[in-house]
Amino acid sequence: MNRTRGRLVVAILALTLTGTGALGAQAPDPEDLLRRARQALQANEAERGVELLRQVLAMPAATGSLRVQAELELGTATWALGRYDSATAHFQEAIRLDPVARLNVEQHSPEVVRAFEVARRTTPAVGLRLAPDTTLFAVRDSLAVTITLTQPGNLRLRLSGPGPEGRDVVLRSDSLDATAVVRIPVRDSGGRALPPGRYRLAAEYRGPGVPVPLVQTQQLDVTQQGADTLDWEPAPADSLLRPEYRKGAGPRSSIWRGLAFGVAAAAIPVLISSSALSDGADGQAVAVGVAIGAAGVAGYYLGRPRIAIDENAAFNETLRSAWRSRNAAIAQENVARRQQTLLRIRLVPGL
Repeated sequence: MNRTRGRLVVAILALTLTGTGALGAQAPDPEDLLRRARQALQANEAERGVELLRQVLAMPAATGSLRVQAELELGTATWALGRYDSATAHFQEAIRLDPVARLNVEQHSPEVVRAFEVARRTTPAVGLRLAPDTTLFAVRDSLAVTITLTQPGNLRLRLSGPGPEGRDVVLRSDSLDATAVVRIPVRDSGGRALPPGRYRLAAEYRGPGVPVPLVQTQQLDVTQQGADTLDWEPAPADSLLRPEYRKGAGPRSSIWRGLAFGVAAAAIPVLISSSALSDGADGQAVAVGVAIGAAGVAGYYLGRPRIAIDENAAFNETLRSAWRSRNAAIAQENVARRQQTLLRIRLVPGL
C-alpha cells in the first residue's frame, strides 16, 4: 500500500514538473510576437496582426523601444482597418514614449504619414537620448544629452544620485522650442569626479495645455576606471636612416711594408744557404712570407679611416629628433591621463 502511494506521489510530481516546463517553454517572447505580427500584416491578416501586437503591449517584458514599434504598427494597422481614432491614439502613445519616433514615408501611404505628423504636433512629449555606453575624462569632458520636445515649453533637467540619498542638482531650467543638445558636466562644483553609483537623469516639461508636468527619466550607472595610456612610438627603422660614415683611403706604405716583410721571410733560407735551415724550412718560410704579405694588405683595408657624411648625419638627426618630440608629447599626455579620473557611464535598460 505504501509502495503504491509513493508511486502515485512521484507520478503527480512528474506531471506537475512536465506541465510547468511546458508552460515555461510556451511563454511568448515579445520580439517573436512582434515578428509574427508583422508577418501577419504583410500577409493581409490585419485582425491577426492587431491581436498579436496587443499581446506584445500587454507583456511586462516588452522594452520601451519594442513598445514604440508595436504602437506604430498598431497605428498603421488600425488606420488600414478604418479605425482612425484608434490609430491616432496609438500614434500619440508612440510619440509619448519616444518623441523622435518617425514613420518610414516609403513604406506607408501619404495619408498615414500625415495622420502621424498631425498626432506628433498635437501631442506634448519630451524625450531624452544619450549614448548607451561612453567613457569620459571627468576633468575636461561632459556627457552629451539630446532633449526633444514636440511642442515649445519650459524644461527643467535634473540629476540626482548616487542612490536615493544622493544630491539633486538642477542642470538646466529654461524655455526650449524643439530639440537641443545639452552638455552635462561629470564633476561636482569642486571639480571632483562624480562618485560611482546609480544616478537618475530627469527632464520635466511644462507647456500650454499640460496641467501636470511630463517627466522623462533615464537611469545611469557610473563607474570609475583607470585611464588608458598611449603606447610609445618605435624608433625610426634602420631602412629610413642614411649611412653617416664612409671609408677613406689608407696609407699605401702599409701594403709595401707587408709585401716586403713577406718576401724577406720567404727568402731567409735561400739567403743563408744553410742545409740545416733550408731542409724542410723552405715551404714553411714561403707560408710565413705569404701570411705576412696578406696581413699587410689586410691592414691597408682595415686601417682605412672613417669619414663623416655631414648631410646624412643631419638627416638622421632630424628623424630622431621628430621621434623624440612625439614620444615626449605622448609621455606628457600619459602623465595627464594618470592624473585624471576616467568615468564610464552606461544606461540602465528597462528602468
